[in-house]
Amino acid sequence: MSDRPLYDVPPGGSLGLLAAGWRGVRAWREVRGPLGASLPDAATGPDLSGVSLVVVTGLPRSGTSMLMQMLAAAGVPPYTDGAREADASNPEGYLEAEPVMRLAYESGWLPEADGHALKVVAPLLPHLPPGPTYRAVLIERDLREVLQSQEAMLKRNGATAASGASLRTAYARYLDAARGWLDRHASTLVLQHRDVIAAPLRAADQLHAHLGLDGDPAVTAAVIDPSLHRQRVSDG
Repeated sequence: MSDRPLYDVPPGGSLGLLAAGWRGVRAWREVRGPLGASLPDAATGPDLSGVSLVVVTGLPRSGTSMLMQMLAAAGVPPYTDGAREADASNPEGYLEAEPVMRLAYESGWLPEADGHALKVVAPLLPHLPPGPTYRAVLIERDLREVLQSQEAMLKRNGATAASGASLRTAYARYLDAARGWLDRHASTLVLQHRDVIAAPLRAADQLHAHLGLDGDPAVTAAVIDPSLHRQRVSDG
């Protein structure tokens, strides 16, 4: 399977481009790059062999920001530019960086993120270049909750979501592609969103063990706020 990203459907990303019903053209151009831009050539790009990153990934609205907050509490600094501020949809903050949206054609900034936690939503994950050492944490959430959370966020912003069926198909494909990339390029811990909420100390223990972190996992677990799990579905 090729690592080249799937381009027949625009990535949802943190901007929710896909979920907004194929709108957000300016943001989509930011993801794809200027007209005529080509994917970077690994042979001519910067030497990234000494870069080590903790990559936090998952679908939009799956709990990636929550994991970034846990890692920050555990002493892993987040790579963030603060451009996207906390809001009603994510009151604890997004902890992301806009350059991630340009990974398809610009990765020379990655050495700045060395030793940091970097949030890369699943649709953009295959754009990460070869070279760095990647340790990853993938968070998975019931797709029904993801879609409900995405719809609620768009409503707060005055936007309308695309159909649930089209989003479900696209998001499932992005998640499959992300899993494949992680299998080939990263040492990965997979966490389930509902398990992190239900047993945060256990999740913190897993994070510390996976990344070899010092410190008290209880401090890491303390950032979890179950009241922010506002979209819930039952297995029954």
